[in-house]
Amino acid sequence: MTKLAEIMTRHVISVEMDDEISLLETLRETHGFKHFPVVDEEGGLVGIVSDRDICDQLSPFVHTPAETRRDAALLHRRAHQIMSRNPITASADDEVDYAARLMLFNGVSAIPVTEEGSRLVGIVTWEDLLCHYTRR
Repeated sequence: MTKLAEIMTRHVISVEMDDEISLLETLRETHGFKHFPVVDEEGGLVGIVSDRDICDQLSPFVHTPAETRRDAALLHRRAHQIMSRNPITASADDEVDYAARLMLFNGVSAIPVTEEGSRLVGIVTWEDLLCHYTRR
């Protein structure tokens, strides 16, 4: 059986709890990532922010001529204000099928991969799973 270590993305851009949505939006546009694990001062996983979370917070008028002060102020909200807390996680030694079931039954599109409690070592997304299953 294939382990998550074989398919997970190891280069994960994480953010801190007080990082602003504007930074997350920039990271999303620059790197194309759709999920940002949120870590505490010690690097422990405390939450996750998805691109959907970011879009839900922003006005459709942000960065347009119709933008208001209130629209622009939304960019200054913090990761901890919009993150999903206590995200579902998996271990690098877990099987791919286990992660697929976790995503399906919990309605999530990414699972942070941790070790030693909460130390972030990677992430597995639905795209990683699709790539894996279509290669078989």
